[in-house]
Amino acid sequence: MPTLSSARNIDGMLEVTVSRLMTNYSLNRMQPQDVVHHEAKVLHPEHAGIMSGGGSLFPVSGKMSVTWGWAEADDPAVLASMSDWEAMIARPDITVTKDLDNRQVTATVDGDYNHSDWVSHPFEYVPLSTTGQLGGDGSDVVCISRLTDPTDWSTQYIHSDAAVTVDRVGTNCYVYCSSPVSVGGTDYEAHKVFNLTSDSVVITPESRCLFVRVSK
Repeated sequence: MPTLSSARNIDGMLEVTVSRLMTNYSLNRMQPQDVVHHEAKVLHPEHAGIMSGGGSLFPVSGKMSVTWGWAEADDPAVLASMSDWEAMIARPDITVTKDLDNRQVTATVDGDYNHSDWVSHPFEYVPLSTTGQLGGDGSDVVCISRLTDPTDWSTQYIHSDAAVTVDRVGTNCYVYCSSPVSVGGTDYEAHKVFNLTSDSVVITPESRCLFVRVSK
């Protein structure tokens, strides 16, 4: 899986890596404890068949698919919660396919869909699952990992090919930009991460751009 850009440590707060998901290549986890940012599975407060997701992967372009598989013992809880989970992630850019006989469900996110308003990460919650598999077909994906207090951060994202005013949220606020941008007359290369220290900033992209705001 080629790495297109990497910032291993941003102010001791974030790690940002942009990769290309190649055909017939996937990333896998084999237990629920492997969900990024959680030391153990964290169940949804109301649904026994739903747990917290990592919330760190965002499609820049192309399609990103995640397949979750669960144990036979968890089948009743997952099936009872399936419609509630589908309602949580129901959006025009997300397609869900189910293989319940094999205890698997796949959600595919269209990274070429444009969100003109800020939206949350689609997989803040995922099915209670033992295994997870990430795949794509030449799609570009940005992984934004929180290095400190990982569960305290919130993430939102938006797309635009015109100037965007990004308001600072919280005490620590960062913005990732997928395309080359300019700020205050200064040009920056693609995959730049800004630390917002003022109340707001106007960012002008060179072309269609994914903006991800990460704050706490």
